Amino acid sequence: MEQGHQPVHLRPNSADLLTAALKEAIALREQGQAALSLELLRRLEAGGVRSPWIRDNMARALHSQGQTPAATALWRELQSHRDRQAAAAADQMLEQLQRQLLEGLHHHCRFHSWPPRHLPSPEQARNADALQLALKEAIASRDAGKAGLSLALMEEALNQGWQSPWLHDNRARALVNLGRGDEALAVWQELSGHSDAAAAAMAREAIAQQREQERLQALVEQGRQRLDQGEPQQAEALLLEAWLGRPEDATTQQLLERAIHGQQPAAAGHDLLDQELAAVNRQLAVQERMQELLEQRLSTSGLGR
Repeated sequence: MEQGHQPVHLRPNSADLLTAALKEAIALREQGQAALSLELLRRLEAGGVRSPWIRDNMARALHSQGQTPAATALWRELQSHRDRQAAAAADQMLEQLQRQLLEGLHHHCRFHSWPPRHLPSPEQARNADALQLALKEAIASRDAGKAGLSLALMEEALNQGWQSPWLHDNRARALVNLGRGDEALAVWQELSGHSDAAAAAMAREAIAQQREQERLQALVEQGRQRLDQGEPQQAEALLLEAWLGRPEDATTQQLLERAIHGQQPAAAGHDLLDQELAAVNRQLAVQERMQELLEQRLSTSGLGR
């Protein structure tokens, strides 16, 4: 054989070529030479030899190489094979993969003190679509503020060899929530050229959104610096644009209120009631100014017509 391997079972005069080749493929895989095992099996098929056990051992070699989706596809084909032993072996391997993934996912849930909302127990792996459930669990945990767990779930699936553009997409979204936007952008950049058109389009949209969020955050930081430098009017313009881009952000709104408040005249009067009324009036003035600025921006953009 090639690559310096000396066959142990497969000989030129082997009476039973299939059995000898399968034994050789298994021995190679067990020695850590899964790629060579797979190549032997592919050549066997190319030579016209057919057997479900060739396919089964192909799947095992692929799994050993971390190509779980390709291995899974072969075993799913074999589940309906007329050779009942081969079909049972495929069914057993698929259940084992599902169980292994669920065990890993449950481990992370326990570590993060998170009661799973979508994951069945590993004992229920037989009828589970563990990959799809992992995605649901990642989304649920991220939405609940557990971005660290969401990231761990996606990385567990990837480390076990599972592949899906949605694993990578949800990994990127968790990274954003953890403040690791640069890493998320790198993931989406790679996904933007994926063969799955929906995933590629989603990645391009996510890139645009992330870059816009970074632009708005830069405006907030610039506005904060202007406030610290005693320039509330300049800060207002910067913070207004950031606030209009994400009005739900409390920090941006607070800074904008500070900028507007900094331009209000000092309160008159010295007693407690005067001070309280002055504080209320200043807050009303802030709200009126923000409303005025919002209406101006809408009018300028043509949306207020």
